[in-house]
Amino acid sequence: MILLVEDEDAVAEGIGALLALENWEVLRASGVREALELSDREPRMAIIDVSLGDGDGRDLGAALRKTYPELPLLFISGHITRSELGEIASSGKTAFLQKPFGSSSLLESINQLLET
Repeated sequence: MILLVEDEDAVAEGIGALLALENWEVLRASGVREALELSDREPRMAIIDVSLGDGDGRDLGAALRKTYPELPLLFISGHITRSELGEIASSGKTAFLQKPFGSSSLLESINQLLET
């Protein structure tokens, strides 16, 4: 099960459809509060947009890591670079994809995070 946190419907639908084709169950949240509520379902990993309408995806990632220290986090953004992720980028299983990205890049990032 993958927790997908993305506030742009078109992006979330595209990622969700790709993950469904790969036989992943997707928990979709459009913001920080909703993601924290869904996280009690113990996702295997989280894909988090850095810029969310109700908060910062980096803060969400840090909060999720407090509960699930080994949770792989894949951050996505069209507004910042990996170097701007800050401290969360170097903690645990973390990856970053710059938007726009292709389906192969997304799947490769997921597979790499889940292998480690």
